[in-house]
Amino acid sequence: MYTIKKGFDESNRQRAAKLYSEAFERKFSKVVGNREVVEGLLEQCMDSQFCFGAYNENKQLVGLMGFHMDDQALIKINIRKLIQTFGVIRGIYKASLLKMLFNHKADNAEQLLLSGVAIETTYRGKGIGSQLFEALFTFVKAEGYESIKLHVIDENPRAKALYERLGFVQKKHEKLPRWAIDLFGVSGFSAMVLPIGAKEKK
Repeated sequence: MYTIKKGFDESNRQRAAKLYSEAFERKFSKVVGNREVVEGLLEQCMDSQFCFGAYNENKQLVGLMGFHMDDQALIKINIRKLIQTFGVIRGIYKASLLKMLFNHKADNAEQLLLSGVAIETTYRGKGIGSQLFEALFTFVKAEGYESIKLHVIDENPRAKALYERLGFVQKKHEKLPRWAIDLFGVSGFSAMVLPIGAKEKK
């Protein structure tokens, strides 16, 4: 068993950025740049309040699950950071592409939006994902959310199969046009929802 905690401390910030950049390299690489660039940008833009982390016996972060609450999220890449990194023209261009790629929203105020799960390669298949989801389920019930929503790309059927085993049901599938496939490297994605059960919010 691994230790699951809400958030991560500053000593694990670089590891958090590395985990996310590796897990979502397909999404980030064509829009932002190589892994080193993505890691540097994510390290500046992660808000540790909006995630659960899995830690090994050495207190190193080996798994990460990010989520949205209201207008806040684990990753909030703003245009200022992109302009600082890439310059005005390229920064604005990349910001518009990222908005297109990651512009997912919850359906209502009673729904929590899951932004992603990242597990270090050498720790996959050890039950960390299941532990993170258990922590998330406990959290959303305590906060009074009625459902969880997530998006999974077509190129990741293993993740979709896991979500289905957890009880998530596909509500919508969107196929991207050819120009978007060439631009983002993603052919489409499914929106999946898991009902949790209503409780009064704190």
